[in-house]
Amino acid sequence: MDILTSTNGYNLKTNTLIFNSIAYFIALTINILAGEGIINSEWGDFTKPILIPILINGFIYQTKNTKNRFFYYTIAGLILSWFGDILLMYVETDSGFFIAGLISFLLAHVAYILSFTNSIQNPLSFVEVPPKQLPLYAIILAYSAVFFYRISPYLGDMFAPVLIYLLVITTMGLTALRRYGFTIPISFYFTFLGAVFFMASDSCLAYNKFVTPIPASSFWIMSTYGIAQFCIKMGAIHHLNQFQKSGVN
Repeated sequence: MDILTSTNGYNLKTNTLIFNSIAYFIALTINILAGEGIINSEWGDFTKPILIPILINGFIYQTKNTKNRFFYYTIAGLILSWFGDILLMYVETDSGFFIAGLISFLLAHVAYILSFTNSIQNPLSFVEVPPKQLPLYAIILAYSAVFFYRISPYLGDMFAPVLIYLLVITTMGLTALRRYGFTIPISFYFTFLGAVFFMASDSCLAYNKFVTPIPASSFWIMSTYGIAQFCIKMGAIHHLNQFQKSGVN
């Protein structure tokens, strides 16, 4: 199956999607190389603010015939992530930018949660989890609990904000998992993979900031973050294009 072309009876605008994806990963690679000091850091300052706009442009173009709540929640998540990217660029000049960036990404995760739950037709499904999904639920919850236990002694005044953030991103991961069976498989797998990579990226960021510096931190943080946003965008595109004639709200 070609994940960038046609699946499940609908056609994506292949050439544009491929071009958009290539442009995105070129910009992401340049940003990572700049973050690791392999190329001039100014390239990082240039590429980071354009990453999310590239995704937004591709997302809007691929779904321009479908405007509904799922679409707008996803756009909100991308835009709030963009704000977070820009705010975190100025952390070294003022620590207040870290809090502002944290809040922006927190709201982005809330928007993604609303997007994911919008494609779940039965709200009661959250208390009716299929037995085969329980191990994955347990893994996500256990990971979040163990990770917070590990970093909590180093948080100081950031204990409560980080706990709230962790609860929200964990919820985002669980709602992405719960979409299984309520959307087409390719949308589910893209979205769930994106949520997992987002949790990995934020874990690296938190561990690097509060506990100890991670070797090649820019690579680990930005590569997982970049893949996360790309996968969430692709999952949303496939969902909207498949269900644009099915009355998705």
